[in-house]
This record gives sequence, C-alpha cells and structure tokens, in this order.
Amino acid sequence: MTLRVLHTADWHLGDRLGGLDRFPDQVARPEQLMAHAEENRVDVLLVCGDVLEESRPQRLAAIMSEVARLLQPSIERGMRCIFLAGNHDSRHTFDLLEGIQRLLAGDAGRVHFIGSPALLELTAGGKPAAALVALPYPDAAAYGVDAQVTSLEAKRAALQQAVKDRIELLTDQAGVELPGVPKLMAGHFLVREAPADTTGVTEVSEAEDVRVESPRLGDFAYVALGHVHEPTVLSERVRYSGALDRIDFGEAGQPRHAVLVEISGDGGVTQRELPLDATPMVEFDIGALADIAEKSELLEDPNRTIIKLALRLGHDDSASLWLAEARNRFPRLFKPPTLIQLDDPRPALITGEVESADVGQTVRKFLAGELEGDPDRDELLALADELLADRARERA
Repeated sequence: MTLRVLHTADWHLGDRLGGLDRFPDQVARPEQLMAHAEENRVDVLLVCGDVLEESRPQRLAAIMSEVARLLQPSIERGMRCIFLAGNHDSRHTFDLLEGIQRLLAGDAGRVHFIGSPALLELTAGGKPAAALVALPYPDAAAYGVDAQVTSLEAKRAALQQAVKDRIELLTDQAGVELPGVPKLMAGHFLVREAPADTTGVTEVSEAEDVRVESPRLGDFAYVALGHVHEPTVLSERVRYSGALDRIDFGEAGQPRHAVLVEISGDGGVTQRELPLDATPMVEFDIGALADIAEKSELLEDPNRTIIKLALRLGHDDSASLWLAEARNRFPRLFKPPTLIQLDDPRPALITGEVESADVGQTVRKFLAGELEGDPDRDELLALADELLADRARERA
C-alpha cells in the first residue's frame, strides 16, 4: 500500500506586503494545491508551520472559512490535513483550533492542528502506512522549557536539547506502537544543514533562531520541513518545501512548489515537485515618463504582478503626473513609489506619495486601510483623531 503525502509549508495566510492585501494570492495558491491533491489522490496534506499570520477574530474567521471551503472536497474524499504550528502562528489561535477539532471529531478527525510535539498514525486504504513524528516550532510552552530562563543563549540551548529529546522519545515510541511501518518526520525549524540566509525577511534572525541537530534524522523515510522559504533539498530524504507563495521582494526570483512524497510499505520513497504559479514580483527603476507605459507592457499579468517602483524625476518633471501614470499602469503597487529628484544639489530619497493632504488626513487614510475588518476600528480611529487634535493644538 502506497501512502501519498503532499508536503507544503509557510502559507502565512492573512499576511500583507506594505499596504497591499495578499489574500487573493493566498487563496489562489491553496486552490492550485488542492487541484494537485485531487489529481494525485493524496492521502495526507502536511503543512509544516506558519499557517496563519492573522489573529484578529473577524479576519481569522473569514480566512478559516475560505480554507475550509477549499479543503472540504478533498477531506470528504478521505484526505487527512495536518497543520503544524510555526513561529508566526499564534499559540492561542492554534490551541483554539485544536480544541474545536477535538470537540467536533475527536482523535478520529481528518483535520489536525499540532501545537505540541506529537506522534500520529497515518493510514492508506484504511491500514497503517506510516508513523509521523510532528514537531512544531521550538516554543518554550510547547516543549516544556522553563519560561523563566532569561538568557537568550541559555533559552536557545534548552530548546535545542528539548527538540532533540522529543525526536528521540517519539521515534522510539513509534517503533514500539507502530512497528514495521516507515517513519516520517515533520518540523518547523532550522536543522544543522540548513543555510542561514534563506529563511526570508519575515523570519527571526539567525542569532535568535533555534537550530536543531539530531543524529536520528537517518531513521526517517522522509523529513518534511518548513521555516525556510526557498525550496531547499538538504539530502536525499530531508527537504524544505519552501513557502506556498512569495512573501516579499527578497523572494521575487524564487520558484514555488509543493512536494508529492510517495512512501511504499517497505519504506521506499519517491518525490516529485508539483509547481505552483507564484505571484510575480518585479522592481522597476524608471527615468522617463514614457518608460512607465513601456515597462507595464512587459508584464505578462499586470493585474497579478506586485510592483516595487523608483521614479527618477528631473527638475521640470511633475511628480503628481508621474504618480498618476504609475497608479494607472501598475494596479498592484505594494507601496507608494520612491521619488528621487535627480537635479537636487543635495539629493534625498523621498519615500511616499506626494499629496496635498495634511498629516492628519494622511494618518487617517492609512489607519482606515490598516484597520479594515478590525472590530475595534471605530474606537481606534476615534482615539487617533483625539491624538491628532492634541498635536494640532500643541502646534497652534
């Protein structure tokens, strides 16, 4: 009996890029993923951490509703979904989701949110097919590490040891409880072999991160990892699938795919990369008004492409005209273009859009966009108005 596992990670649902809502991109990628799952009759969808970037109740409910809609046909077919907590996942949110899952379906449910290390039995055709050692991001609460440890270095060392101990414990437990079936591991962390500079700008720094070392990785038929956004193969059976989509411009040139892993009963493994149509991200440096239209025509899909733009203006150029043309030609500017005045004797880099609005209007406009969907939006905007009024009185 062959077990088919679809390995993916780092969905970051609810994430934004600058002021740009990424939800349309974040829905499109799981749709592609589920098409792959159905085409290949996947038994297990394995999401290795950083599932949810959003924690506000109203927005979170909308995201989870959309995820449920996308997954439902595959779940009804019999596919199992396993979500590990990553460092961007709120522990409170994961505990809530795990509690709801247990309330509705118990341990026999097909959707699992794993906030603490666990051993799961995976089945194919109703029979045991593999033992999964599931290891979320090294968090003090999840791994039972003393939260009172004040030294960052001591805490990191304690977490490294805690993860290693859990790998040992759960691997041995799998051998006792599920003898004779292949072992898999899923985790969200850096392993010793992982390059230090591929986690993306949204991740914690190398100095703060927890790098896991374990001699037991060779015990596993396949090790599925998340946390590194660039797809990375560490060895024949140890790899990072990479993020579901491009998260920021540092990842603009990286490909995106999921990994289909097929495990036979004797532990034989085959892997195949299933491509995902990642969101295009392009940077343009423009020195003439006519070049804005010319550059836009180079884009294969301008309505999907996220643009980062620098405009180099001469003394007689109209910034408002250039900005209007840029907004018209590039519907997905992730932030106002950078304006560079070329003939300024003291050239300054001006980031932001030139508007006639005063500071108060600009602040209100920004907050209104950022707080969209927040249940406390009106109260927060009223508080901002009070602060702006106080500022105006002080300057009068």
